[in-house]
Amino acid sequence: MNLRSQVTQLIACSVFVRYRFLMSSLVLLKAALQEQAPVRTARSLGTVPGSNPALALHAGQLVEVLGSGRWAFGVRLLREQPHARAAWIATGALPVFPVAIEQEGVSLDRILFIERAPPEEGLEILLSVLRSRLFEWVLLEPALLPRYRQDVQIRKIQLAAEECGSGIVLLSGAPTPSFGVQIRIETGGASGMRIEKAKRGLSL
Repeated sequence: MNLRSQVTQLIACSVFVRYRFLMSSLVLLKAALQEQAPVRTARSLGTVPGSNPALALHAGQLVEVLGSGRWAFGVRLLREQPHARAAWIATGALPVFPVAIEQEGVSLDRILFIERAPPEEGLEILLSVLRSRLFEWVLLEPALLPRYRQDVQIRKIQLAAEECGSGIVLLSGAPTPSFGVQIRIETGGASGMRIEKAKRGLSL
């Protein structure tokens, strides 16, 4: 079986990779998709689903989504951008069943699921995914963000995301005291979705 056939078979069943196979998987995917994945130069990544008035999303932004509806928000974001590819990174098993994602109208061949990623290697994993230039969106847990010299490391991540035309979504159970969060979205409340925006990043 040649390279393209191997990757096509992987993509057809939705790609699940353990973190230790990440780099080889990205190389395979990039080789298979290079003809159909133009270099992205646009900085616009659509708008926040359900925002009124519409709130624009841009490459390099760090968006945090809170509350019980955070997983549904991630799925809705991908549903409303049917041509965007995403990497969904989890420290354990994926918290959302892929079948449920597909039932919401999102094609699984656009998502690379990375399971059991160790938090201590979060920075390396995130930068590897961004620099592959394969994904418009990277969805992850805040545990994967670096803790040491966080302001410097988060800025490094944002610059890589901006350069590669990607946006980053933190799916958080509670607000993350993280430098660099530019949009914070609260879901699942009685009043619906609440959006907080900061020009230079939120720091709680």
